[in-house]
Amino acid sequence: MTTRPAGISEEPRVAPNYHPLVLVVLALAVGIVVDRYSPLSGEVWLLLSLAGLLGWFAVWIIDRHRPASILLLMSALAAGGAWHHGYWRLYREGEIGRMVREGSGPVCMEAIAITSPRWVPEPPPTALRTIPQGEKSELVVWVTAIRDGQTMRKASGWADLDVGGLLEHVRAGDHLRIMAQGGKALEPLNPGDFDFAKYQRSRRVGCRLFAEFPESVERLKRGSPWSPRRWLADARSGGSAILRRYIAPERATLASAVLLGAREQLDPHRNEDYLALVPYNHTSHDSLHNRLPAANLAACSPNSTRSAPAPKSTATKPLRTFSATTNWP
Repeated sequence: MTTRPAGISEEPRVAPNYHPLVLVVLALAVGIVVDRYSPLSGEVWLLLSLAGLLGWFAVWIIDRHRPASILLLMSALAAGGAWHHGYWRLYREGEIGRMVREGSGPVCMEAIAITSPRWVPEPPPTALRTIPQGEKSELVVWVTAIRDGQTMRKASGWADLDVGGLLEHVRAGDHLRIMAQGGKALEPLNPGDFDFAKYQRSRRVGCRLFAEFPESVERLKRGSPWSPRRWLADARSGGSAILRRYIAPERATLASAVLLGAREQLDPHRNEDYLALVPYNHTSHDSLHNRLPAANLAACSPNSTRSAPAPKSTATKPLRTFSATTNWP
């Protein structure tokens, strides 16, 4: 039997926790903040990042690890500043946000539907809403041209499109011609107001469009049936159709928010209640998707069903397939 020399512990040494990626992410975040409040040109940021990377390699090759780590973090900081500078401040010459004015005015555009329309039901009447508002459809489009006089000028950029009524003939990937009221978001007019213009800029959405009727959106060309965006949009709309079929209308919107994440169908008051339960919703989604078939959900409220509950094989499988393919919510 071998003996261990005196003074040597039998317990193995535990290596200290080391998380280098946390430092890299922190350096990227610092670069983003620096560029937001003290911007440099994109070329300067790129040169600083490249210089830091070359300096890191030169110092690392001679086994000076601590200075090499500092230079690598400086390179990551400059890379974060370069990314933010390009995302926040650089736009193409034909960017749609540079071709429309603030406020709202009549426009004619050609665009590609990025998402399929999402149906938003009519909000309930309240004393604070003097103008009645009907149902509408929401989608995101990529603008390709805008009408200037008698010609169509090339353009590019994201735009939000709201259409009054139910837009049924449009799917993701379709080429559209849109007659609507459009313009850039206004800056806040009162102190403390939400800066919607800055929010749209953070999404790189340069224009917001409002079409009063579904007929204002014309489909010029059908999108490719092999587009993954189209598949996911069809799967999502199919899941919503299943819920509307087997659950009463007043409860189908809440079920869509819980199961599919479609909160735009909730009225403002119920939406606030839903957001208040977000921590509970996130912890219970896995259990809900895996253990609560749609047939059981409908059976829990026998007075709310519009028709007989569907068998488990027909109701559960589409919802589980949808959840697996879209990872929603």
